[in-house]
Amino acid sequence: MYRYVFFDLDGTITDSGEGITNSAAYALEKFGIHVRDRSELYPFIGPPIVEAFKILFHFSREDSVKAVAYYREYYKDKGIFENRVYDGIPELLSALKEKGVTVVLATSKPELYARRILEHFQLDRYFDFITGATMDESRVKKADVIAYALEKLSIRDTSEVLMVG
Repeated sequence: MYRYVFFDLDGTITDSGEGITNSAAYALEKFGIHVRDRSELYPFIGPPIVEAFKILFHFSREDSVKAVAYYREYYKDKGIFENRVYDGIPELLSALKEKGVTVVLATSKPELYARRILEHFQLDRYFDFITGATMDESRVKKADVIAYALEKLSIRDTSEVLMVG
């Protein structure tokens, strides 16, 4: 049995596609780019947003940073809650806690937003530790987020850790 279970947020705990794609569409509109088919924006779900603008729309670093600021204009108050918890997740988290498992959120979404989402859906109570990307992008890659959580929780034996998502 694993002592620690780490979860991703987007696409694992919640279906955040609507809010992420709406936020991306809003940002792209600021650059005069109109996306008719939302499925074109699905690649924004998961990876760091700056990278998504650079890779998917060939934005420069400077324009990617501007696009992220526009994205967050929409996301911080509206897109963040265009989101739903997957069926069975609260029960799963509760069962893990009852078994004494340390439950951790490790997401490449900014930690500030991840905490708001978990609080909004009343899931924060199941997590022993919540971490994510930093707003200043000093920690954005999933591997860096996981390494940070391992360090903060003083986990040395990674064979006791399961990452979900």
